[in-house]
Amino acid sequence: KYFDLDEGGYVLERLADGSTMLTLSTSYRVSSRPGLYTKLWADWVMRDFHRMILELIRDRSEEEQGTQAHASTYSHAH
Repeated sequence: KYFDLDEGGYVLERLADGSTMLTLSTSYRVSSRPGLYTKLWADWVMRDFHRMILELIRDRSEEEQGTQAHASTYSHAH
């Protein structure tokens, strides 16, 4: 076990142009040594995970609505 996920969530924000921005967040703790290496690895894994999830949601949303969604953002805490 390298890191522990504490919690995750999302925020939907209506933008001025009527579109919606989705922001993901996840907090986690590094639980192995060496901590710095594990933190770098965990940061990379979480960024990639958030990117994949946001792209999936965007693509499905665009397919359903026949529109192009704004690029989504992500954040993570540790």
